[in-house]
Amino acid sequence: MNKEAVIAIWVHVDNGVIVSNLADKISDFKSPICAELNIKWTDEVQQIVGLKCTIGEGEVAIAQRRLPNSILDAYLRLVLQWDSPLPVGSLLPDEATLDLTPLQSVIGSLAYLVSGLRPDLAFAVNYLACHSMGPTATHWGLLDHVIGYLLKTRHCGITLCPGMLSLNLWSYAGWGGDLEHSQTAFMIKLGDAPILWGSKCQSLVALSTCAAEYIALCDSTQHLVQAINQLSQLAGDFDKTIFCENQAVVQVLIDNKS
Repeated sequence: MNKEAVIAIWVHVDNGVIVSNLADKISDFKSPICAELNIKWTDEVQQIVGLKCTIGEGEVAIAQRRLPNSILDAYLRLVLQWDSPLPVGSLLPDEATLDLTPLQSVIGSLAYLVSGLRPDLAFAVNYLACHSMGPTATHWGLLDHVIGYLLKTRHCGITLCPGMLSLNLWSYAGWGGDLEHSQTAFMIKLGDAPILWGSKCQSLVALSTCAAEYIALCDSTQHLVQAINQLSQLAGDFDKTIFCENQAVVQVLIDNKS
């Protein structure tokens, strides 16, 4: 990379994407590579590791159709369509355990879907995964609900649009249906499009709500720094904002209070 040209290369196993602000730089890169290797090359990004990319006028739409359809086709239980991933206040009581293999298989497929394009399913899938070693009839009922939500939203994706280049981080901590550990949740948006997200149990036991929110903010900020380091090489400096609803944590951060 130099002052005149920017070239970014992303490779995952046998998939890769090359972008540049100068078309001739891509051609210069392509020629020696294709001379040595047999590469299927397209001038526009059409698909990345199962994610379908559609480039329109002023926007890029990313969708993942094949995996949701395969999950739904393989799920043999009857489900209804729902507007939310899980019912409000879902808890998993102690019951007689059932065969865990089928449930874990579905959760594994859903986890891969979450990592690619579905932040709205992150908490529900992580919550079920945390209790998947001893599945009960209640687990299957909640999984039915998740699959019903996926059935209704299988065509949802993410659209990147031009606009003010900014990174916004939302961080949150809550009980999340677990009485022993708080749950960390975060989302990072580039403009209006989510690019990083996560939901997981905290590894530490927080002694207060402030401590739980502080742990969540610490973990999520590390992801923000990683995004800044990567994107700044392509776009330079841009606005960054961190959102946290807990005022005690905000005071600790801005005034260095303890």
